[in-house]
Amino acid sequence: MKVDIVYWEDEIGKSLNRVSVDVHPFGIQVGMRAEWQMAVAAEDKEVKAQMMVPIDIKPVDIPAKAIVLPCFFMRHALGIVTSLASLGRPLRVEDERRISQVLFYPIQDGLIRKDELLAVINIFPAAMEEPLPNKEAVYRWMSQRYGD
Repeated sequence: MKVDIVYWEDEIGKSLNRVSVDVHPFGIQVGMRAEWQMAVAAEDKEVKAQMMVPIDIKPVDIPAKAIVLPCFFMRHALGIVTSLASLGRPLRVEDERRISQVLFYPIQDGLIRKDELLAVINIFPAAMEEPLPNKEAVYRWMSQRYGD
């Protein structure tokens, strides 16, 4: 299947770009061990309650063949990180990547200061696999592995 991926070229809110790519479902096996990295503000930023804002963070490098999830515990009193962001053309999971910004949703007006912790990032190793063939196979596999 062909889809268009729309992304910010160099700054969130400035220049949009798109690329057409072929995609297909595939399975992943996620490792049992993970690494914690910190999303730390790299700039001072005024925030207004209920107005999502991008905030530059100190870069976090993501190794090839890893998936990333923010830890959803609130880490900053003014709000929560809703998404991690990289600028430029999106890269595949098989490639090394770098997180350079977060999208922050403030619950109250205030000032985010440089070097403040915004979120904890979970980095999991992941192996690409063939997709499970169908829903019945998934249920059968889960039943065999984990019981009824």
